[in-house]
Amino acid sequence: MARTTPDARPSRYGELLGALSTVLIDHSTLEGTLEQLLHVATAAAPAVDAMTVTTMADDDGYTSAATTDAAARSVDEHEYLIEEGPCIDALHSGSEQFVTDAHTDERWPRFASFAAAAGFRTVLGLPLAAPDGQVLGALNVFARSPDALAEEDLALLRQVAVPAGAILANARAYHRTAAISDQLTASLEQRATWHRAIGIVLGRHGGDEAGAAEVLARTAEAEGVPVERIAEQLARGAPVSLRGV
Repeated sequence: MARTTPDARPSRYGELLGALSTVLIDHSTLEGTLEQLLHVATAAAPAVDAMTVTTMADDDGYTSAATTDAAARSVDEHEYLIEEGPCIDALHSGSEQFVTDAHTDERWPRFASFAAAAGFRTVLGLPLAAPDGQVLGALNVFARSPDALAEEDLALLRQVAVPAGAILANARAYHRTAAISDQLTASLEQRATWHRAIGIVLGRHGGDEAGAAEVLARTAEAEGVPVERIAEQLARGAPVSLRGV
């Protein structure tokens, strides 16, 4: 259970919100934005010694998208390797996972042993959710002292998790949009190449588009290659021996 101390939240929240207002403006990359956010949060919570952000990688593994400390990153990487610990559980369960003392916590013994050896006694995993509620990652908080986080620290860190989740959601949306754009561009380029190849066949041998397409298909079959390759070769002016003309 977190400690209670005199309530310093109003001033600390004000300082945190003021600092957060510059984060999205000054940093354009996902890693840069998240790392700036983590440094702001660490400064606002002096009991915290390090913070990281865990997200899912493209291969469905885990990755540290940002970190303030090499030792904390090593703890993350060990957790990914053994696939157990508070940060992974926070990501998958959508609930907070709090280790108040790695020397005595029994839920993830291999994780706790490694974290303690790395110098961290307190570890907190907070889920990072998109505005629609989908959990996209975890905010991982490390402190060298046991039972280091007071209630107001937890409240402040929960506030940090909100923009961190929004940042991950925006990055995911951007990458999806970029992927769709790339697919559309490739499709349009392939279509343009196809029409150029059809035009070349018609220019050389006459006929109609269906007949030209049949020529390309027969040529591809004879060469043992996809018809798209024959079209691309024609479109860029490479010599092609057309069949069926």
